[in-house]
Amino acid sequence: MRPLEELLLEATDPSLPVILMVSGGKDSTALLRTLSEISGRFIYTPEVIHFNHSLREESSLDEGFVRDLSAKYGFIFRSFLLDVKSYAREHSYSIEEAARILRYEKLGSYVQNKTPSGVIYTAHTSDDQAETLLLRILSGTGRTGLQGIRKEIALPGGWTIKRPFIRVTSAEILRYLKDAGQEYITDKSNSDIKFRRNFVRRKLFPVMREINPSVAGNMTDLADILSLEEEYLSSEANKEFEKIKKIREKGCFRIEIEGIIRYNQWLRRRLLRIASPVELDYSKILVIEELMFSYSTRGALDIGEGWRLRIEYGWLIFEKITEKEPDYSISAEPGVSIRIPGSGRTVTLSLADSGKSDFADKKIEYFDAEQIALEDIHIRSRRDGDRITPYGMNGSKKIKDLFIDMKIPRKERDRAVIIESGGVILWAAPFRRGAAAPITDKTRKALEIKVADNG
Repeated sequence: MRPLEELLLEATDPSLPVILMVSGGKDSTALLRTLSEISGRFIYTPEVIHFNHSLREESSLDEGFVRDLSAKYGFIFRSFLLDVKSYAREHSYSIEEAARILRYEKLGSYVQNKTPSGVIYTAHTSDDQAETLLLRILSGTGRTGLQGIRKEIALPGGWTIKRPFIRVTSAEILRYLKDAGQEYITDKSNSDIKFRRNFVRRKLFPVMREINPSVAGNMTDLADILSLEEEYLSSEANKEFEKIKKIREKGCFRIEIEGIIRYNQWLRRRLLRIASPVELDYSKILVIEELMFSYSTRGALDIGEGWRLRIEYGWLIFEKITEKEPDYSISAEPGVSIRIPGSGRTVTLSLADSGKSDFADKKIEYFDAEQIALEDIHIRSRRDGDRITPYGMNGSKKIKDLFIDMKIPRKERDRAVIIESGGVILWAAPFRRGAAAPITDKTRKALEIKVADNG
């Protein structure tokens, strides 16, 4: 085993600020103790961060232990209280997952504007790496997940997380602490095998070590190999992704299906993961592929975290799920302008000379005013089952089917404004007018209806 001080020095730039994440357990205590032996070389006083998860009666004692040890070595100490149980319950996470997420959220917000940026050390070991890999294999993962715990992570703002002990075994940590005469906190919950990681640690790994005593080191090697391969493959996949036609809009990202399906299966799935705003598991990838290769013009899938994927006329569309646009029905008459709720449009009605009609403007339609019950005009949202007799066609048709035939994107369909009089739909604005009340050479007065996007 290489001395821990040597491993820490190898990962350290003494000119940068240093933060240690210390729980008080054996691994993080060894990290704190090791750093104390080389801290004289640092420009900045090291800072120790402790997270109190409020999960055990002894949590305050753990915090006191880390505070006292930090003071002993002259380090700055900070503690953050986390309500892990409430967060886990609110988001349906396990206690372990909730604690991990809260720790890194708090850490990220703490260092985001902290200058100058420096290095954050955690005390993950090769045993942690091996347990993580096995848990991910058991849960189902791909190449990316098999990178395990990464040695180094860049955070926004310039700070970097490093794991200098990632190739050190738990047994080596214990030997170091024993030789140094250093006490540490033993968390009794670490023996509770109802937690998945503890089950792996207490039940599975002893059996695996009987088969191969070097299992932890071998799995760490596997993570290193896959991490290097992943770095290369990710770079190549991103190059291909840039070649695909795509459109970015607010709350929406479109990518051309033809640009994806021409690739081999592995790269195609990788491109889908790059495109997606949320992580796609294997089952969702399979459904998306089925949708793409069905050559259907329509299809949708809730991909989680408030996002939906839709297929629409040759495009994959990732969109943020919003609340349903409000239903509305507004009485109207010539001479008024009405701002439509949720549509982003304004409808203006006026009486005009039929001879001055501008039929070239697609956002204006004209109707014979004498054939319309002007006192019974309503402007409303589209409803299921709405039918219209399109101008120039025989028979009525569902507006929904008409929009599909016209290949109007769903987002635009939802913004359609229905204008009717006496129960007859005059216009599914601004897309298709109905056959009612057409302008003829006998028309004396026209009803002009204009639909404009709000500025």
